[in-house]
Amino acid sequence: MFKTILKQTTLILLVISSVALGQTQMPFDIDYAVFLGDDGTPTLEIYYMTHRSLITYQSDEIQDSLYKGGYEIVTTLYSRGEPVYQKKDIQNDEVKDPSLVTPKQKIPNILPLQIRPGNYEIKVEIKDIHSGHTGEQKIAVTVPEFPKDSLVLSDIEIASY
Repeated sequence: MFKTILKQTTLILLVISSVALGQTQMPFDIDYAVFLGDDGTPTLEIYYMTHRSLITYQSDEIQDSLYKGGYEIVTTLYSRGEPVYQKKDIQNDEVKDPSLVTPKQKIPNILPLQIRPGNYEIKVEIKDIHSGHTGEQKIAVTVPEFPKDSLVLSDIEIASY
């Protein structure tokens, strides 16, 4: 009896796992920099790079020679496990021929935030507007208290696309 229940439970877990793993992930790149803004307030800039080749494009109903795709991006900033900021945005993209989109092509995006010093967690979720493919990343961030009477180095970001 116990072995039968164990086998059934294992089978159910395997089915659930395969369904969950079957959902296609949409990877993307994320990074950040923290620096003192011109007004003396700490600024957190969040950088996104989405792989253009992973976006699903569909023919535009109005313009046959154009294909449209895009993704929804939700950025949530947490402090002590509680959400303190959230932004939802749609990033649209258009191409004349989806077969010309290559894996090296990326779509950059930036979100600047003026923020108080402290420890935060950034959670970024993206979802393809046509296929429903999703991606999620979390990153811990410490925003320092910048001294007003001395010089300090902020984060340095070097990027190319």
